[in-house]
Amino acid sequence: MGKTLSARRYANWAKAEELLDRWGPRADTDAQVHASLARRRTVFYTPGVLTTPRLMKDELGLLTQRTSICIDQHLVEIGARPGGYVPLSGGVFSTPCGSVP
Repeated sequence: MGKTLSARRYANWAKAEELLDRWGPRADTDAQVHASLARRRTVFYTPGVLTTPRLMKDELGLLTQRTSICIDQHLVEIGARPGGYVPLSGGVFSTPCGSVP
């Protein structure tokens, strides 16, 4: 009991959910969310009742990619990684947070 709430809290999902769901141009104030995502490196996902395996794979892939982009953005902002395109796993390249789907 309480596992879902605990997982949401661990992933700081209250802060990250809106940023990751409503993807697009961002404000400077999103740096706090980027830092939070970088600390936990965790996504929270609850599939719908009728979610197919393919849809689950696609949704998780998109959510993971967006999270990785925001983490990269945070690392660039704090100087831990040079700016520009950074390869992610699977040969995908990240761009600044909010500039891809």
